[in-house]
Amino acid sequence: MDNNEHADRGAGVSSAHARTVQGPPTQVAYPRRASWRTFIQSLAAFLPTANGILLLLQEFLGQPPYSLAMPGWAFVAVNAAVVLGAFFSKALALVMANPNVEKWLQSHAPAASALPPQSTDS
Repeated sequence: MDNNEHADRGAGVSSAHARTVQGPPTQVAYPRRASWRTFIQSLAAFLPTANGILLLLQEFLGQPPYSLAMPGWAFVAVNAAVVLGAFFSKALALVMANPNVEKWLQSHAPAASALPPQSTDS
């Protein structure tokens, strides 16, 4: 077993399987599903983080010498910005799932492609 086969097995996919997979990647076959997954993953990561930072900032600003209260609209504005960013991520996932973009990535930037690079040693 060569290093590539061992590395592929460590990722849960045998290299023989990787070579025999036919058809488009699931991102290309189901672009809407992939983009909604990206949207949900973005929200799951950034909403709690942004709100946690806002709460810490509010606690910091509430202490002397500042003794300030953070307005409620700041939380709404930051959460709206996070949701907007998640929609931008969704739109980017739709673009990346386009078959023409995938073909371009396979030939010009194989590391960013949804498929593993094609082996030329067959």
